[in-house]
Amino acid sequence: MRQTRREILKSGVGATFALAAARLPAQPGHDRTLLILGGTGFIGPHLTEQALARGWKVTHFNRGKRDPDGVPGVETLHGDRKGRLDSLKSRN
Repeated sequence: MRQTRREILKSGVGATFALAAARLPAQPGHDRTLLILGGTGFIGPHLTEQALARGWKVTHFNRGKRDPDGVPGVETLHGDRKGRLDSLKSRN
């Protein structure tokens, strides 16, 4: 069965992140946070799953078009890169 370019990229990036994330477990007392732009399509769910499994606090920043209520266990901020950035103000 022939894979599409998108499927090849998805599996390659997912595998790369999984290997890298395995080396970066959250340490007790040291909160690790990850901001994912988008987070609900393509590789976002895979990144989110791997980060949560390793104890990271995950935040998605997206337009809210797909999964408008967010993903369980993940903070969701709505906005876009074309100027709707208010939800990111005053944050680290």
